[in-house]
Amino acid sequence: MGALSKHGAAILEQINVLQQYNRRILERLRPAGLVDLGLPEAIEALLRLWRDTYPEIVIESRIAPALVRYGEAAELTAYRVVQEALTNVFRHAQATEVLVSVDPFGDGGDGETSAGLMVRVSDNGRGLDPDGHSGFGLIGMRERVWALGGTLTIASDGDGVTIEAVIPGEEQATERLSSFGSSSDSQASPSAGRQRSRAL
Repeated sequence: MGALSKHGAAILEQINVLQQYNRRILERLRPAGLVDLGLPEAIEALLRLWRDTYPEIVIESRIAPALVRYGEAAELTAYRVVQEALTNVFRHAQATEVLVSVDPFGDGGDGETSAGLMVRVSDNGRGLDPDGHSGFGLIGMRERVWALGGTLTIASDGDGVTIEAVIPGEEQATERLSSFGSSSDSQASPSAGRQRSRAL
């Protein structure tokens, strides 16, 4: 009975691992609750998944409670920035603490709403690879944010990495997307304006 019990426990453990893996794949294909619940709740659900997977790492969140709806493209981009930034942290940074913040940014023109979102993910890890090469994940983030007319800035030093994305809301993004196809793919990157930082 002892051997059978151990075998059953091993099977249950493997089932749990497979379930977590399947949840992660589904989360990448379609963010849970992004349309129905909104961006803050969707990001919190994502962070819960990461906390379950990496309980040894402290993941803090500071998400503004008064965020309005910014349109599907902008909110999906913000979500993917957080998702990819966290993937980089857990794969490469060797960090023990991560802070994710999402705040309104700019004036929406009516004196009440904001024009877009500022997303920031900071860690206390070892920093970026000193050879300066950007991985495909960072390139993908850059392309998503630039396509909406936003900016993506990455700062790295001995205290870790901070990724900051400014993402326009639906109205500003729609104007950008209408002219994006005719723009050059080789446009210059925006100035980061920060010491030892670069915009991707």
